[in-house]
Amino acid sequence: GSERGRSHSRSALCRLYTPASRVATKPTGTQAHSHPLEVMPRTRIIPLLLLLGWALVVTSCSPRLEREAELAERRGEYHRAAELYRRLYTQTPAKHASLRANLAFRAGENARRTRAVASAHTSYLAALRHHYPDSLLLLRLSETSLGVGAPEQAKAFALRYLSHDSTSREARRVLESTS
Repeated sequence: GSERGRSHSRSALCRLYTPASRVATKPTGTQAHSHPLEVMPRTRIIPLLLLLGWALVVTSCSPRLEREAELAERRGEYHRAAELYRRLYTQTPAKHASLRANLAFRAGENARRTRAVASAHTSYLAALRHHYPDSLLLLRLSETSLGVGAPEQAKAFALRYLSHDSTSREARRVLESTS
C-alpha cells in the first residue's frame, strides 16, 4: 500500500515539473521511481536553480550585510561601512526608493568621514535622486560639491539648505567659499 502511494505522489510531482507529453504516469521496467527533477529538462532546471539561488542570496544576505554595515559604522570602520552600504544600495530594487535613499545617504556619510569626497558626493546625489527626506542632505551636497570643484552647485545647495535652516553657519561658510 505505501509503495503504491509513494509512486503516485512522485508521478504527481513529475506533472508539476514537466510538460504533459514527458510525464510517465506508470513506471515501467527500468524507469521505476525516478526523481521528478530527473525528468525535468536541463534547460528548465538551470534557470530555476539560478532564480532560487539569487532569491536566497538577496533575502539572506541583505539583513546580514546591513547588520555588518551598521556594526562597522559603530566601530569607526567608515571605509568598510561605506562599501557595505554601497553594496546594499546596488542590491536593493529601484522600486524601494526610500530604502535606496537611506542606504545612499549612509554610504555618503561614511565616505565623507574617510575624506573620500568624490565618493560621498556621488552617494549623496543618489540619495537626492531617491528623495531622501532630511534637509541635511542639502548641506552635505553643498560641502561635497565644493570638494569636487563644483562651486555653483555648492552655492545652489547651500541656498536650498538655508531655506530650511537660516542660521546654519556651515551653509554660510560654503556660500562665502563660493564668492
